[in-house]
Amino acid sequence: MTEPTPSAPPVDRLARWPIGLFPAVMGLFGLSLAVQASLAGMGASPALSWPFVLLGLAGLLGALGGYGRKFLRHRAAVVADWNTPLQLVFFPAIAIATMLAGTALIPLLPGLARWIWILGAVAQAGLSLGVLSAWTGAREFQLAQVSPAWFIPAVGNIVAPIGGGQLGYEMISWVFFAAGLAFWLMLLPLVFLRLLTLGPPPAPLRPTLAILVAPPSVGAAAWMSVTGAVDTVALILLGMGLSFALLVAVRMPIYLKQPFGLPHWGLTFPWAALAAACLRIGSRLEIPALVWLGNGLTLALAGLIVWLLVQTGRALHDGRLFAAPPPAPAPATT
Repeated sequence: MTEPTPSAPPVDRLARWPIGLFPAVMGLFGLSLAVQASLAGMGASPALSWPFVLLGLAGLLGALGGYGRKFLRHRAAVVADWNTPLQLVFFPAIAIATMLAGTALIPLLPGLARWIWILGAVAQAGLSLGVLSAWTGAREFQLAQVSPAWFIPAVGNIVAPIGGGQLGYEMISWVFFAAGLAFWLMLLPLVFLRLLTLGPPPAPLRPTLAILVAPPSVGAAAWMSVTGAVDTVALILLGMGLSFALLVAVRMPIYLKQPFGLPHWGLTFPWAALAAACLRIGSRLEIPALVWLGNGLTLALAGLIVWLLVQTGRALHDGRLFAAPPPAPAPATT
């Protein structure tokens, strides 16, 4: 008589709560900002963006609640996330999502928005410095471990001036912008060296290539926020964002055919940032093509987010959301 096969122990979902949920929240708030840019271009009230902002706030509270409980009950799992190169870069997404919440609330609840933005900016300064310290510290990082997700800390520094400029924090906004720009320009050749010499990341991580679009697109919005002008610098940054977008767009059908995973949310915020930049620049310079492009990207993004929310709900229900994250590429051996 054969003995029954022992069943696998149940997965502790809280211990596996993914840090990768925060880029999803970034995407939700990115859609809110794109909708607000579209409404501003049409002369409509920003109050019409409330449903999108509330969706982002619900996502932020859910992600913070889950990861906060993980921190309280499974501190070793949080430390393991921090010590994993692939997960480390997602920690600043907590601060970015908070700053985006504050920025989206500026035309709706400016008093509350100010305090939320300040909280996010302080967290961004600390977390981006922590990531940079980890990269330059005793731990060894290999080229194979580099991915476009490494741009996330830089994106956070460039996101800060969008809200900071509107709230009147001009000096600190320039500091964030300079730090983010330096971060991005240092990482860009490293990421392309990795792509050219070692090929793309593993299949589950390939949707993160869309993050290439984010830094210049966010940079265009940040530049306009702190300078109040649509000038050559803003147009150059938008042009770079459009160039990277074309590079990513040809592979979008491939990414969407892959089995769903949290990296698919990496497709959302970059397109939202590009849509908002197109709308704001197109409206200011009266370029209908840019306005149409921005509105088209916003509508497409809304459809993509609906699909991703359905897929995420299914993954939450059946436990796939709490599966081990895709492994990082193994370091090259000599």
